Amino acid sequence: MIEWIRWTILGTAALVDANLIPVFYLLHLNIVFGFFAMLIAIIGGFSAAADCSAVQPERARYLMLQIVCLVLWLPVSFMPYIYMKIKGAEWVHAEYIADPDADDDEDEGEKKADD
Repeated sequence: MIEWIRWTILGTAALVDANLIPVFYLLHLNIVFGFFAMLIAIIGGFSAAADCSAVQPERARYLMLQIVCLVLWLPVSFMPYIYMKIKGAEWVHAEYIADPDADDDEDEGEKKADD
C-alpha cells in the first residue's frame, strides 16, 4: 500500500506542480523494509518442510522467482548510470547539463547591441 501512495505522490507532484518530492523521498524507506521482507520470505520458503511446497506449489514457485528478481534488480537499477558512462561526459553535459537557451540569449543580446 505504501508503494501505491508513493507513486501517487510522484504523479501528483508531476501533474499538479505540488512540492511533494520530499515526501516521495521519505517513503523510500519502504524499499529497505520490502527488501528485507523479501529475503526473509525466500529463506522461509526454502527452509520449510517439503510437504509445504507440495500443498502450496504456486507460493513455492513465487518465492523461487523472487530470487530472479533479486538478482536482476541490481544491474537493472544501474542501467541509466551505465548508459551515461558509455555515452561519455561530453554527451551527458550537452544533453542534460548545458542550457540550450543560454546560446540564444547571448545571440539576442548581441543583436540588440548592434541595433
